[in-house]
Amino acid sequence: MNFDPKQYWEERLKSLCNLEGVGCAGRTKAWNAFLYKSKVRTMNRALSKLGLDIRGYKALDIGTGVGFWIDYLLGKGVDSIIGIDIAPSSIELCKKKYSNLKNLKFVCGDISNDIFVSELGGYDLATLATAFDVLYHITDDDKFCAAIKNIAYALNPGGYLFLTDILSPSGDKISHQQHVRWRSLSYYEQELGNNRLDIVYLAPMTVLLGSPIDAGGLLGKILNVIYYGLTVRLTSKSKTFPGIESAYLTVLYTFDSFLASFSRFGVSTKLLVAKKRG
Repeated sequence: MNFDPKQYWEERLKSLCNLEGVGCAGRTKAWNAFLYKSKVRTMNRALSKLGLDIRGYKALDIGTGVGFWIDYLLGKGVDSIIGIDIAPSSIELCKKKYSNLKNLKFVCGDISNDIFVSELGGYDLATLATAFDVLYHITDDDKFCAAIKNIAYALNPGGYLFLTDILSPSGDKISHQQHVRWRSLSYYEQELGNNRLDIVYLAPMTVLLGSPIDAGGLLGKILNVIYYGLTVRLTSKSKTFPGIESAYLTVLYTFDSFLASFSRFGVSTKLLVAKKRG
C-alpha cells in the first residue's frame, strides 16, 4: 500500500495536537519536552557559532505542526513568518493560536509542489527557512529533491536553511517506519549544492535522547543499551515511572548537552545549516 503523508499527519495531529504528535507519540510528555529542549539548545548554539542575529528576518517554517518553532522564531525577533504544513489540522490550530498576530501567515500545502510554492510568493520569499524533522518524512526521492529546489527558490541570496536528518557520513540508513526515509550527508551535499546551497554548519541535535541510528561497533552497542534498555523503558507511555523518569531525564539531558557540545557528527539526528549563494 502506498504511503499517503497528508493522511498520515492529519490523522496523527488530530489525535495528538501537541509535542507528542510532532515528536514521539509513544513516549511521555516529559520525554518529548526534554527532546525539544535539546533541539532549542542546538539551534541556539548554531546561531551563536554562526554569529547570526535573526531579528528582522523573514522566515519560512516548513512543517509548522503545533507551532513550536513559530514560538521560537518569534522569541528571536523575526519580522514575519509563513508557516506551511501538509496537514489541515496543523494550519487550523496555528491560525487560531496566533490569530492576533498580523505578521504571521499559515498555509496548508506541500513544499514539494512547485505550483504551491509559486503561489506563496515564490522567489526571494524568505531570509530564513526552517525544516526541522520534516525532510526525512518525505519518503519519495523525487519529491524530496523538488522540496529542496523549492526551498532554495524561496530563499533570498545569502539566506539560511536550517534542517534536520540523520546525515550519516557513512551512507543512507534504513528505516523500518513507513513515514521515515533517512538520507546521508553526501546525499544532502549533492542536492543542496545543485540548488546553490552550501553547508556552513553541522552538529548533533542530540546524542543520548534519540535512537543511536548512526552508531556502530562497541559504541553502538553501549548506546543501544542506554537508549532501548533504559530510556525507552522509562519513558514509554504504556509504563510510567514519574519520579524515576524525571530524575533520569534530568541527568541524561546534562550528559547529552555536554557530549553534543564537542561532537560534529553524533549518532542520531543532526542539524545542518546551509547558506544560499549570492
